[in-house]
Amino acid sequence: MQNSKKFLDKPENVASLVINVAIGGLIIYFWGQIVPFLLKAVTDTLYLTLVSIAVVAIFYIIADNKFRNMVFYIYRSIMRFIAGQFVNMDPIGIIRTYIEKAKKNSELLQEAINDTLGAKQALKSSIADGKKVIDEAAANINVLKKREPNEETMRLMTIQANQINRYTEMVEQQEGDLVKLETMGKILKRYKSICDSVILDKENDLGLRIKKRKNSRTFANGVKTAYGILKGNVDDNEMYELSKESLDADYAKQMGDVEGLIESTKDIVMTADLKDAVAIEKAFKKFDVWQNTANVEFGDTSKKAILIEAASNGSVVPVQKQAEKYF
Repeated sequence: MQNSKKFLDKPENVASLVINVAIGGLIIYFWGQIVPFLLKAVTDTLYLTLVSIAVVAIFYIIADNKFRNMVFYIYRSIMRFIAGQFVNMDPIGIIRTYIEKAKKNSELLQEAINDTLGAKQALKSSIADGKKVIDEAAANINVLKKREPNEETMRLMTIQANQINRYTEMVEQQEGDLVKLETMGKILKRYKSICDSVILDKENDLGLRIKKRKNSRTFANGVKTAYGILKGNVDDNEMYELSKESLDADYAKQMGDVEGLIESTKDIVMTADLKDAVAIEKAFKKFDVWQNTANVEFGDTSKKAILIEAASNGSVVPVQKQAEKYF
């Protein structure tokens, strides 16, 4: 304590303590301000490092020959699959589009042939004009030769000679170009003929394929129809079986009702049959009695026939009444 008091008694010690405390406070204050900046700097540095590593790795992968070949083959496979799906949807339409494009290219080829013919005619006209100029220049030189030789005559002859040389060179060049154009025209015509033959052949092939496709689809539809009838659709078969079960159940119910009705009326029918049998038996007994009586007492066959007819009709009382008419 005494040492502390002695330390604080000195003004310079107090001043140094205050300064040190102030510096420490400032350091703590500014440290709180600096730490977020340092953390952000470290985070950004780490992020930049990871991105750089990723970029280098991607560049290394892209630069690798095997990877590029793999990507190329994957791309080709995907495009081939898409093209295959598109072709399967409308192959005839694709062939027709191909033929239409070929016809357009053939039209362009015909335009090139026409342009070649036009250029050839223009060259021929230009060659003819050049030769005409050469002939005129040669005629002028012949006229100048007949004049008195002087500086003016020599100047005019030089001009005409240069004209002859110039047009001669031009005509020779154009004649060479004309040969090239004629050769090119023949080649283009040959190409046009071959292209037209190919297009016509493809059109004929397309027509045949359309017929084959139509026939095959007709045959396939017929086979599918027959298969559907013989094999049947799952849902249709189920409905068919349910309908059969319903009909069988309805038939069994109706026949059961009929058998029940027959069974319930069996006793009534048997009773009626017994009554009819008794009545018939009595009638036949009475008929036998009347017949015997008729045989004994009556000799007239007509009366006997009347009794027999009446008895066979079952009318017992009328027989007796009719018998009384004759007795």
